[in-house]
Amino acid sequence: MRRKMWSAGLFLLAAGCGLQARVRQAPAEEGAERVHPAGFRETFEAAERALDAAGFVRREQGWMGPDRRCLLAGSALGRAARIVVEDHPTDCRVWILVKSPFGDAASDDEAAHALHDGLARVLGEGPRPPPQEAQERELLAHPGLEACAEAARQAAASAGFDVRPVDDIPGELRTMSGLREDGTRVFLALYRRPEGGTRLVAEVRGPAFDALELLECSLESALARDAAAVAASEK
Repeated sequence: MRRKMWSAGLFLLAAGCGLQARVRQAPAEEGAERVHPAGFRETFEAAERALDAAGFVRREQGWMGPDRRCLLAGSALGRAARIVVEDHPTDCRVWILVKSPFGDAASDDEAAHALHDGLARVLGEGPRPPPQEAQERELLAHPGLEACAEAARQAAASAGFDVRPVDDIPGELRTMSGLREDGTRVFLALYRRPEGGTRLVAEVRGPAFDALELLECSLESALARDAAAVAASEK
């Protein structure tokens, strides 16, 4: 009997190790996704506590890019879980992936959503509101970071958003967020690209489905005005 239990334990250990490797190597956005309205550090610490409460043992943690941090954990039954927390200006996007060594090792969405619920309880969130449609677009601009940030601020204001700065790393990163009277929110993050130019990520969440297109048109107009002003000053 002891030999059978020992063999079963070795099987679970071997299966769990292989499963954790697959979970570790899975794409960052694989798993159940949810947005939690809290800061980056607070959300990451809540994820740790949610794993502990669910009986997982934390194995590893690390970074999956400049704004994504992850946790890898395992359970006594050989399940593997990974939580990826992505920083946003006013909230965090979280992906939770759980896999089991039994069957075809398909994602365990029920367990992933249970961990999301546990994370939400740690953060003190109330009942989940109806999900809002989100639209995101990435743009590339040739001017420098500061010029693009000012153009983005003007564009958001032209689209009806009251925009406020959120975070600033001089010469590297500018983020801002805004709210419109109809309840539509905009999040803007601008990054300096090592190869030159600026990367702008714009996310619009709320009832106005045309807001992203309006914002993009306003940004193009603002950048064109800046380019014309620079050209005129050089003559």
